[in-house]
Amino acid sequence: MADSISYYVARRTLVEGSDALIDGAWPITWFRISKGWGMLPERFWPDNGDVTEAAKHEPANVDKVSKRFRLFHYQRLRSERECLYAVSQSRICSVALEITSAWQNPARGNIPDDYDLPVTGVHSLPLLDIDFATSSFVFVNSWGGEWGDNGSGRLSFDYLARRLVEGWTADLSGFSPLALEPGISLRVLPGARSHLGTSWIFEFCDGDNDVLVAWAHVLQTSTAIDVEELFVRPDYRRRGLATQLVQEIRDGAPEGLPIRFWIPWGDHSEHNSAALVNWARRSNITLSPSGTRWAAFVGLSGVASSELPALSWIPAKTSSPLVLEAESDVQAKGESSAQEANDIQLPWIPDRPAAHLAELIAATQEHEQLVDDGWTEEKSRRRAILVDKKYRSGLTPDELTEFLQLQSEFGSYQHEICPLPGQ
Repeated sequence: MADSISYYVARRTLVEGSDALIDGAWPITWFRISKGWGMLPERFWPDNGDVTEAAKHEPANVDKVSKRFRLFHYQRLRSERECLYAVSQSRICSVALEITSAWQNPARGNIPDDYDLPVTGVHSLPLLDIDFATSSFVFVNSWGGEWGDNGSGRLSFDYLARRLVEGWTADLSGFSPLALEPGISLRVLPGARSHLGTSWIFEFCDGDNDVLVAWAHVLQTSTAIDVEELFVRPDYRRRGLATQLVQEIRDGAPEGLPIRFWIPWGDHSEHNSAALVNWARRSNITLSPSGTRWAAFVGLSGVASSELPALSWIPAKTSSPLVLEAESDVQAKGESSAQEANDIQLPWIPDRPAAHLAELIAATQEHEQLVDDGWTEEKSRRRAILVDKKYRSGLTPDELTEFLQLQSEFGSYQHEICPLPGQ
């Protein structure tokens, strides 16, 4: 099921501002639209050849359709090791990388590790597979079938580690919200468990209009509470929702762990910076440069910031904003797995009761019933192409040992810092 590019472009202006059509997009924008507004199948709004004029040709009721295909949760990818984990778990894995002139015509799509070439831009692409023989990721580019190896390519683990600007991952399943209370209400839900940490989702919902108006995605590790995303839809700002999200996180977090608010690229821009400064002031948050490549600022409790601090490095917007679906099929979950999920002992239970996880899993099943037959067929074709190219023809015993060792390391894995240029 391909996404409607026209729908994405039309909603992108709400997130990034009216100039968003001119100079590319920020990596986080696709995920915010896919959760807050939804993913519209292309057949409901086909590309008319000029996406810059998309808003003038908007069909009726597209938001009602897209709501049925909303992402439930997404989280950061900070390093090549986290990307390896996400791809191995068949999750959506989208990365934005600095690119050079070597990307224009690489032999069979193999990106060279030539770090002496000047950076020419930032490019977003999906990682779909792992080639252990060459220590590289397999990806599909958006530059057409004539590029690389029939439109696909490979880049080394080291290239991603050095050139990563921002990375995000999400489950494949769409999510239809549960029955909502009248008015605007808060719910707290557990995210999918993984070796990246324990996730919690805080959401404000407008039950009268079936709108997801604000959300925060929180990752708990053994050393910190990392708020990886906190977003309020522009038409619901100035109501104190962002400040309430901060207070809910502070009230529920265990004592002794620092709470860090990681501000993504995009929120430093002119369109969102005023809202960011106002939120920091109301929440007594001190904003500082993050010191990493994958975030603009980090916020800590303290003296409220009255303006954004200066940044020594700002990446360009990505040239290819859309994310392709990963190649694995959506996994159905029945009653037995729902019961197993409810039996999981999680280390941090917020004070506010979460929705029953069995209901959450049942809601994801509705998504599978809504998608058309082309969903599975398309993914099967893509997997067949990758297998034919021997990108994944089955792991050898040595590769399997290496892969299992890699997975086991994530049990005690702490996030690595991707250094800024020149450091």
